[in-house]
Amino acid sequence: MTNQTTSQSGNDGWQEFEHCGQRWSFNEDELAQLDEEDGSFHFVRYHRLQQPDIECVKILIDDM
Repeated sequence: MTNQTTSQSGNDGWQEFEHCGQRWSFNEDELAQLDEEDGSFHFVRYHRLQQPDIECVKILIDDM
């Protein structure tokens, strides 16, 4: 399993990236994971990070 990160930032405040073979997205409050069956992101949890960035969110995901 690779931990390569690719990211994409949208104008809606959500940052998308791949981590551990899954597609994730986060904004200033929430973390979501892509459901490959329906092609949309679904709420996972509130991350409670003061200044979320991809590296911090990856650590949060690894600790879940």
